[in-house]
Amino acid sequence: MRLKGAAAVLMIVASMSLPVESLAVIGPNQVVSSSIRPADGTSGQDVTVGTGIKRGHIQDAAVTGSKIADGAVTDTKITGPISASKIQDGVFQKKTGNVITVAKTGGDFTALLPALQSITDASETNPYIIKIMPGVYDLDLAAATIVVNPFVTIEGSGENATFLVANSGWGDMSLTNAEIRGLTINIPSGHIRIWGSRSLFRNVTVNSTDKFEYHALWLYGDGFTFDRVLAKGGLYNAGNLVVDNSRIEGTPKLVDWTGGIFNEGNATLTVRNTVIDVTDSNTLTHYGIRLNYGSGNVVISNSSINVNVPSNGYGVIAVNGNIQISSSQIKVPQGIAGLQSIEASVFVDNSEITGMRSAISGGGSFKIGSTKVNGPFDLQGLTATFKCINSYDGDYNQLVCP
Repeated sequence: MRLKGAAAVLMIVASMSLPVESLAVIGPNQVVSSSIRPADGTSGQDVTVGTGIKRGHIQDAAVTGSKIADGAVTDTKITGPISASKIQDGVFQKKTGNVITVAKTGGDFTALLPALQSITDASETNPYIIKIMPGVYDLDLAAATIVVNPFVTIEGSGENATFLVANSGWGDMSLTNAEIRGLTINIPSGHIRIWGSRSLFRNVTVNSTDKFEYHALWLYGDGFTFDRVLAKGGLYNAGNLVVDNSRIEGTPKLVDWTGGIFNEGNATLTVRNTVIDVTDSNTLTHYGIRLNYGSGNVVISNSSINVNVPSNGYGVIAVNGNIQISSSQIKVPQGIAGLQSIEASVFVDNSEITGMRSAISGGGSFKIGSTKVNGPFDLQGLTATFKCINSYDGDYNQLVCP
């Protein structure tokens, strides 16, 4: 005969030799840790050491991923910070001191201007780098002058990765003892005026596409250096500029008198290991380098200047001042002159000057040594003095100076 229900329970109890009254219902919260035998059998429960799960202690590695349901640990279940020792190396990038990131997402800022404004304590012993991650960013020159304080470097992610765009047209930047490197500056219209001193542009591309603008960058500073810079649209220099290992391009324009580099008044320009190329199909006036009125000084070495225009082109043209050319080539195959001076002092050594209409023209003082002059002289009715030593013409005949 099969027993059911309470009869079965009584039978089991009887077989265990336990009195029925010893069974009692266990209520909520009545089973406490001290009533549970510890996993190691000896250390007890009111401790924070040992193995197993205790009231004040969870054994290392006792709680594994398989024991936690997906989504069970929420933000409300975590209080206080998670220490670095609890985060595996490489899982999260650590914040680096004095490095500020500008990025589309995940950076400290999403634009350059507020990143610059956040730096208030840069110094020689506390320099900063602003790292701009890949993307296209508005320079927002209309909002304020972009000020790069001393001992601050702006570093892009490469000239083909980080693009700063001057969408607002004309605007100003100020750099003093600072550096910009590894990015491209696009100027769809207008130009950027740059003020300051002792600052470096390295591995930078400047691209101006405004056909009614004379130059891409207008430089008003004492001690700017361009190193490995590609400047499309030309430069205006009113201070002290060094251009090294670079390429300057005079892009097609619809305004007269444009070209590679315009050196104003008393400004100083040094061009080394650089190519200046000016190519256009219209009949407006173009130049490679122009030294305007004043006592400015231009030094050109180990460089090449090519002006390819239908008619009104000059390789180097100077009104006043001093021009020193060494180990360089100046070629104007169709324009007016390879080298023209009004009343400047010109020194040419170990170089080549080519101009189909005139290689050298104008007035002033010319001293030419060990140089190939490929084309005629044209004094244009001006007063000029020449001293030529060990030089020759396009057919390698001894050069006869006027």
